[in-house]
Amino acid sequence: MRDTVRALSVAAIAVSGLALPAAAQAEPSRCWSKYWEGSSIQTGWQAGCNATSRPGNDQWRAIAYCVRDNNPNIRVTVYGPWAAGAGGPISIARCARDYSPSGGTYRTRII
Repeated sequence: MRDTVRALSVAAIAVSGLALPAAAQAEPSRCWSKYWEGSSIQTGWQAGCNATSRPGNDQWRAIAYCVRDNNPNIRVTVYGPWAAGAGGPISIARCARDYSPSGGTYRTRII
């Protein structure tokens, strides 16, 4: 019985050592976000990253803080789709018609 418990404990330690916790893994780097204007009636926030350590697993998305044009007390947060692939794909969070971005940011994740 004692040998079985010891073997299971060693196996658990060996398996847990194979994967790094998400906080220890590198994330996309040299990321940016800025205002986006798709047309005169649609605006939002865009984000991208210029470097990844794990292509296809490093992702980011834009987040826009939109306010209603005729009532700035009405605010909504809009999320763009997750994007991946260094130096190319851009995530765009589009504010609805009659809303404009008051600011924005981006989020990153590793899948």
